[in-house]
Amino acid sequence: MLVVALLSFVGITMDDTRTARVMEPTPLQQIVAKAGRIPVRNFDATRCKALADLSQKAAPTFTQMPNGDWECNSLLEFPETGRTPSLFIQIRGNKDGRWTYFRLKLNFGSPLSRQILSERALSVIHMLIGDRTPMKDLTAKLAAGQEFESALAGAKVRYKQEGMDKSRFNLFGTNSPGFSKGIAE
Repeated sequence: MLVVALLSFVGITMDDTRTARVMEPTPLQQIVAKAGRIPVRNFDATRCKALADLSQKAAPTFTQMPNGDWECNSLLEFPETGRTPSLFIQIRGNKDGRWTYFRLKLNFGSPLSRQILSERALSVIHMLIGDRTPMKDLTAKLAAGQEFESALAGAKVRYKQEGMDKSRFNLFGTNSPGFSKGIAE
């Protein structure tokens, strides 16, 4: 029974003669296949806690303001010899659960940490914006410290070196009004 359920989930069914035939994907399966990850629409304390890395000492913090606005902060440290690479994550949003602003501060160490921090930053961006948005070579741009400004799915994103320090960069994002409205509805 479990095998039949799994087969029907991926679009294969068994007819009465016990031969397998491929079914046309359901509309929902077609949407999911085309859509990829949908951006976060209702950011809450649970999603904030999901930013945590099991190896980290401190859990992310989620603060709800009296007016309904909120802020999520997390610091991910990746110890290595000498400098301690880190990724500071700050996400702010409104009472509707939509994010309005994010800041990712990348403090690079070795070349390996550049790749790891860049990939982790990209996963946060995918969570907020979705992975349907073309972000060609974004991980490489982040790791290389290549400054840029861009619009990604209605969000304005800017990556800039912090001061004169070539190992510290900030990635800022602002959510245009109505960006994710209707995508998950």
